[in-house]
Amino acid sequence: MSTSPAVNLARVVVHEPGTYPDLEREGLHVEPGKLNEINYAPVMWERLNTPPHPCREDWLDRSYELAKITSEKLPASPSTDYAYAYSDLNVSYRYSQVQCILLHQQLDIIDKCHCQYVFNPRPRHPNSEVPYCGRILDNDTNLLELIMQRIECLSGGPLNNSLKRHYEATSCFPRCSYYTYDSTISVTTWRAVDWQLHWLRQLNNAFKAMRHDQSTKGENWPVNRSKGYAKWIEYYEKTNLTNVSDILFLKLVYFCSSRI
Repeated sequence: MSTSPAVNLARVVVHEPGTYPDLEREGLHVEPGKLNEINYAPVMWERLNTPPHPCREDWLDRSYELAKITSEKLPASPSTDYAYAYSDLNVSYRYSQVQCILLHQQLDIIDKCHCQYVFNPRPRHPNSEVPYCGRILDNDTNLLELIMQRIECLSGGPLNNSLKRHYEATSCFPRCSYYTYDSTISVTTWRAVDWQLHWLRQLNNAFKAMRHDQSTKGENWPVNRSKGYAKWIEYYEKTNLTNVSDILFLKLVYFCSSRI
Protein backbone atom coordinates (compact mmCIF):
# COMPACT_ATOMS: atom_id res chain seq x y z
CA MET A 1 0.00 0.00 0.00
CA SER A 2 1.12 3.53 -0.77
CA THR A 3 -0.26 6.69 0.87
CA SER A 4 -0.19 10.24 -0.43
CA PRO A 5 -0.91 12.86 2.27
CA ALA A 6 -0.78 15.68 -0.30
CA VAL A 7 -3.94 14.45 -2.01
CA ASN A 8 -5.34 12.44 0.93
CA LEU A 9 -5.65 9.03 -0.70
CA ALA A 10 -4.11 5.58 -0.67
CA ARG A 11 -3.26 3.14 -3.43
CA VAL A 12 -3.37 -0.61 -2.83
CA VAL A 13 -2.66 -3.71 -4.89
CA VAL A 14 -3.46 -7.40 -4.37
CA HIS A 15 -0.39 -9.52 -5.12
CA GLU A 16 1.31 -12.80 -4.32
CA PRO A 17 3.11 -12.96 -0.95
CA GLY A 18 6.69 -11.77 -1.25
CA THR A 19 6.36 -10.31 -4.75
CA TYR A 20 6.80 -6.63 -5.56
CA PRO A 21 3.50 -4.69 -5.22
CA ASP A 22 3.32 -2.92 -8.57
CA LEU A 23 1.26 0.07 -7.46
CA GLU A 24 1.98 2.08 -10.59
CA ARG A 25 0.68 -0.54 -13.05
CA GLU A 26 -1.80 -2.55 -10.98
CA GLY A 27 -2.77 -0.37 -8.00
CA LEU A 28 -6.30 0.69 -7.09
CA HIS A 29 -7.18 4.10 -5.60
CA VAL A 30 -8.77 3.99 -2.14
CA GLU A 31 -10.67 7.14 -1.17
CA PRO A 32 -10.94 8.26 2.48
CA GLY A 33 -14.34 8.81 4.08
CA LYS A 34 -15.97 6.24 1.80
CA LEU A 35 -16.65 2.52 1.86
CA ASN A 36 -14.04 0.93 -0.44
CA GLU A 37 -14.63 -2.72 -1.28
CA ILE A 38 -11.91 -4.56 -3.19
CA ASN A 39 -13.09 -7.67 -5.02
CA TYR A 40 -10.48 -10.05 -6.39
CA ALA A 41 -10.36 -13.50 -7.93
CA PRO A 42 -7.16 -15.57 -7.57
CA VAL A 43 -6.24 -17.23 -10.87
CA MET A 44 -3.60 -19.96 -10.84
CA TRP A 45 -1.49 -20.33 -13.97
CA GLU A 46 0.49 -23.48 -14.75
CA ARG A 47 2.68 -24.16 -17.75
CA LEU A 48 4.94 -26.98 -18.90
CA ASN A 49 8.68 -26.47 -18.90
CA THR A 50 9.58 -27.30 -22.51
CA PRO A 51 12.70 -26.42 -24.55
CA PRO A 52 10.82 -24.10 -26.92
CA HIS A 53 9.04 -22.39 -24.01
CA PRO A 54 11.10 -22.75 -20.82
CA CYS A 55 9.77 -21.67 -17.44
CA ARG A 56 11.20 -21.28 -13.94
CA GLU A 57 10.52 -24.28 -11.72
CA ASP A 58 9.20 -23.74 -8.18
CA TRP A 59 12.16 -25.50 -6.53
CA LEU A 60 14.47 -22.78 -7.85
CA ASP A 61 12.49 -20.13 -6.02
CA ARG A 62 12.78 -22.03 -2.74
CA SER A 63 16.59 -22.15 -2.83
CA TYR A 64 18.47 -19.23 -1.25
CA GLU A 65 21.32 -19.41 -3.79
CA LEU A 66 19.39 -20.41 -6.91
CA ALA A 67 16.54 -17.95 -6.45
CA LYS A 68 18.82 -14.90 -6.64
CA ILE A 69 19.01 -12.92 -9.88
CA THR A 70 21.54 -10.46 -8.43
CA SER A 71 25.04 -10.74 -7.02
CA GLU A 72 24.23 -8.78 -3.87
CA LYS A 73 23.71 -10.49 -0.52
CA LEU A 74 20.07 -10.92 0.39
CA PRO A 75 18.44 -11.77 3.73
CA ALA A 76 16.75 -15.09 4.37
CA SER A 77 13.06 -15.21 3.52
CA PRO A 78 10.57 -15.61 6.41
CA SER A 79 8.66 -18.16 4.29
CA THR A 80 9.64 -21.69 3.27
CA ASP A 81 7.63 -21.28 0.05
CA TYR A 82 10.13 -18.93 -1.56
CA ALA A 83 13.53 -17.28 -1.22
CA TYR A 84 14.34 -13.69 -2.12
CA ALA A 85 15.56 -12.99 -5.65
CA TYR A 86 16.47 -9.29 -5.68
CA SER A 87 16.01 -6.06 -3.75
CA ASP A 88 14.67 -2.57 -4.39
CA LEU A 89 16.10 0.12 -2.10
CA ASN A 90 17.20 -2.58 0.38
CA VAL A 91 13.76 -4.22 0.48
CA SER A 92 13.93 -7.81 -0.81
CA TYR A 93 11.34 -9.49 -3.00
CA ARG A 94 10.42 -12.81 -4.54
CA TYR A 95 11.11 -13.54 -8.21
CA SER A 96 8.67 -12.46 -10.91
CA GLN A 97 9.30 -12.32 -14.64
CA VAL A 98 8.27 -8.67 -14.98
CA GLN A 99 10.55 -7.43 -12.20
CA CYS A 100 13.41 -9.60 -13.47
CA ILE A 101 13.19 -7.93 -16.88
CA LEU A 102 13.01 -4.48 -15.27
CA LEU A 103 16.01 -5.23 -13.03
CA HIS A 104 18.16 -6.27 -16.01
CA GLN A 105 16.98 -3.19 -17.84
CA GLN A 106 17.95 -1.06 -14.83
CA LEU A 107 21.43 -2.56 -14.71
CA ASP A 108 21.81 -1.76 -18.40
CA ILE A 109 20.67 1.84 -17.75
CA ILE A 110 23.18 2.23 -14.90
CA ASP A 111 25.98 0.86 -17.07
CA LYS A 112 25.25 2.95 -20.17
CA CYS A 113 23.50 6.10 -18.85
CA HIS A 114 24.97 6.30 -15.32
CA CYS A 115 21.57 6.92 -13.71
CA GLN A 116 18.59 4.95 -12.38
CA TYR A 117 15.11 4.78 -13.85
CA VAL A 118 12.63 5.51 -11.05
CA PHE A 119 10.02 2.93 -12.17
CA ASN A 120 12.45 -0.02 -12.14
CA PRO A 121 13.98 -1.90 -9.19
CA ARG A 122 16.81 0.17 -7.73
CA PRO A 123 19.75 -2.01 -6.69
CA ARG A 124 21.54 1.04 -5.26
CA HIS A 125 20.32 4.05 -3.35
CA PRO A 126 20.35 7.07 -5.69
CA ASN A 127 23.42 9.23 -5.08
CA SER A 128 25.57 11.80 -6.85
CA GLU A 129 27.32 9.09 -8.87
CA VAL A 130 24.18 7.18 -9.90
CA PRO A 131 21.23 9.57 -9.44
CA TYR A 132 17.71 9.26 -10.78
CA CYS A 133 17.68 9.90 -14.51
CA GLY A 134 15.21 12.77 -14.08
CA ARG A 135 16.95 14.44 -11.17
CA ILE A 136 16.92 18.25 -11.53
CA LEU A 137 18.23 19.37 -8.13
CA ASP A 138 21.93 19.30 -8.99
CA ASN A 139 24.03 22.45 -8.76
CA ASP A 140 25.78 21.54 -12.00
CA THR A 141 25.87 24.50 -14.39
CA ASN A 142 25.44 22.06 -17.29
CA LEU A 143 22.35 20.45 -15.74
CA LEU A 144 20.12 20.91 -18.79
CA GLU A 145 22.72 19.41 -21.07
CA LEU A 146 23.22 16.51 -18.65
CA ILE A 147 19.49 15.73 -18.55
CA MET A 148 19.28 15.82 -22.36
CA GLN A 149 22.18 13.37 -22.52
CA ARG A 150 20.36 11.00 -20.16
CA ILE A 151 17.15 11.23 -22.17
CA GLU A 152 19.00 10.50 -25.41
CA CYS A 153 20.81 7.61 -23.75
CA LEU A 154 17.58 6.08 -22.41
CA SER A 155 15.67 6.40 -25.67
CA GLY A 156 18.65 5.18 -27.66
CA GLY A 157 18.84 1.69 -26.21
CA PRO A 158 18.13 0.59 -22.62
CA LEU A 159 14.38 1.23 -22.86
CA ASN A 160 14.10 -0.46 -26.25
CA ASN A 161 11.46 -3.23 -26.37
CA SER A 162 13.84 -5.52 -28.24
CA LEU A 163 16.07 -5.65 -25.16
CA LYS A 164 13.07 -6.60 -23.00
CA ARG A 165 12.33 -9.47 -25.37
CA HIS A 166 15.98 -10.51 -25.17
CA TYR A 167 15.86 -10.72 -21.35
CA GLU A 168 12.53 -12.53 -21.54
CA ALA A 169 14.01 -15.19 -23.81
CA THR A 170 17.38 -15.64 -22.09
CA SER A 171 17.38 -14.63 -18.40
CA CYS A 172 13.86 -13.92 -17.17
CA PHE A 173 11.66 -16.91 -17.80
CA PRO A 174 8.09 -16.93 -16.46
CA ARG A 175 7.43 -19.06 -13.41
CA CYS A 176 5.95 -22.46 -14.16
CA SER A 177 3.15 -21.83 -11.66
CA TYR A 178 1.99 -18.52 -10.27
CA TYR A 179 -1.09 -16.57 -9.28
CA THR A 180 -2.63 -13.41 -10.65
CA TYR A 181 -5.43 -11.49 -9.01
CA ASP A 182 -8.15 -9.91 -11.11
CA SER A 183 -9.09 -6.97 -8.87
CA THR A 184 -11.89 -4.42 -8.99
CA ILE A 185 -12.96 -1.77 -6.50
CA SER A 186 -16.38 -0.39 -5.63
CA VAL A 187 -16.82 2.85 -3.70
CA THR A 188 -19.86 3.80 -1.62
CA THR A 189 -20.34 7.44 -0.69
CA TRP A 190 -22.48 8.45 2.26
CA ARG A 191 -24.63 11.52 1.90
CA ALA A 192 -23.74 14.45 4.14
CA VAL A 193 -25.90 14.76 7.27
CA ASP A 194 -27.88 17.87 8.28
CA TRP A 195 -25.29 19.33 10.66
CA GLN A 196 -22.52 19.04 8.06
CA LEU A 197 -24.65 20.77 5.44
CA HIS A 198 -25.60 23.48 7.95
CA TRP A 199 -22.02 24.43 8.81
CA LEU A 200 -20.85 24.12 5.23
CA ARG A 201 -23.57 26.55 4.19
CA GLN A 202 -22.82 28.87 7.14
CA LEU A 203 -19.08 29.02 6.43
CA ASN A 204 -19.70 29.61 2.75
CA ASN A 205 -22.10 32.47 3.51
CA ALA A 206 -19.68 33.87 6.12
CA PHE A 207 -16.80 34.15 3.65
CA LYS A 208 -19.10 35.64 1.03
CA ALA A 209 -20.30 38.27 3.55
CA MET A 210 -16.75 39.17 4.62
CA ARG A 211 -15.61 39.47 1.02
CA HIS A 212 -18.64 41.62 0.15
CA ASP A 213 -18.10 43.96 3.13
CA GLN A 214 -14.44 44.47 2.29
CA SER A 215 -15.19 45.16 -1.37
CA THR A 216 -17.86 47.76 -0.52
CA LYS A 217 -16.28 49.39 2.54
CA GLY A 218 -12.63 49.25 1.48
CA GLU A 219 -9.66 47.01 2.19
CA ASN A 220 -8.78 48.92 5.37
CA TRP A 221 -12.21 48.28 6.90
CA PRO A 222 -11.79 45.89 9.90
CA VAL A 223 -13.20 42.58 8.76
CA ASN A 224 -13.95 41.51 12.35
CA ARG A 225 -16.89 43.97 12.29
CA SER A 226 -18.55 41.98 9.52
CA LYS A 227 -21.57 39.79 10.27
CA GLY A 228 -19.83 37.10 8.25
CA TYR A 229 -16.91 37.17 10.69
CA ALA A 230 -19.33 36.57 13.59
CA LYS A 231 -20.71 33.50 11.78
CA TRP A 232 -17.19 32.27 11.13
CA ILE A 233 -16.23 32.67 14.82
CA GLU A 234 -19.40 30.84 15.88
CA TYR A 235 -18.23 27.77 13.96
CA TYR A 236 -14.79 27.70 15.63
CA GLU A 237 -16.11 28.41 19.13
CA LYS A 238 -18.91 25.84 18.96
CA THR A 239 -18.18 22.97 21.35
CA ASN A 240 -20.60 20.55 19.67
CA LEU A 241 -20.95 21.01 15.92
CA THR A 242 -23.42 18.15 15.58
CA ASN A 243 -26.04 19.75 17.87
CA VAL A 244 -27.72 22.08 15.40
CA SER A 245 -31.29 20.84 15.75
CA ASP A 246 -32.37 23.97 17.68
CA ILE A 247 -30.81 26.25 15.08
CA LEU A 248 -32.44 24.37 12.21
CA PHE A 249 -35.80 24.39 14.02
CA LEU A 250 -35.68 28.17 14.56
CA LYS A 251 -34.75 28.71 10.93
CA LEU A 252 -37.64 26.52 9.83
CA VAL A 253 -40.08 28.47 12.08
CA TYR A 254 -38.78 31.76 10.70
CA PHE A 255 -39.06 30.50 7.12
CA CYS A 256 -42.65 29.31 7.61
CA SER A 257 -43.76 32.47 9.48
CA SER A 258 -42.31 34.71 6.78
CA ARG A 259 -44.48 32.96 4.20
CA ILE A 260 -47.76 33.50 6.12
